[in-house]
Amino acid sequence: MALVNKIDGHYFASSVAEWRVSDDLEGLIKYFKSEDFPFVIWHIPLDIHATYEIKRYVPDVDGRTVIANYTKKEEK
Repeated sequence: MALVNKIDGHYFASSVAEWRVSDDLEGLIKYFKSEDFPFVIWHIPLDIHATYEIKRYVPDVDGRTVIANYTKKEEK
């Protein structure tokens, strides 16, 4: 299934190890899935070059929306 990448604003993703912004949702998911940590992705209704505070790995932006919360699969 292809994801919609053309949006107003950008995506912000974070894990306990780092955070990143992008307008390429699929690329962002691929990058964070290659890491070994759970992560969350938000839609940020601002231009990708906008500045805003990040508090405890969460973007401090009015109108932010969590669009994905990925957890590591438990190994059997």
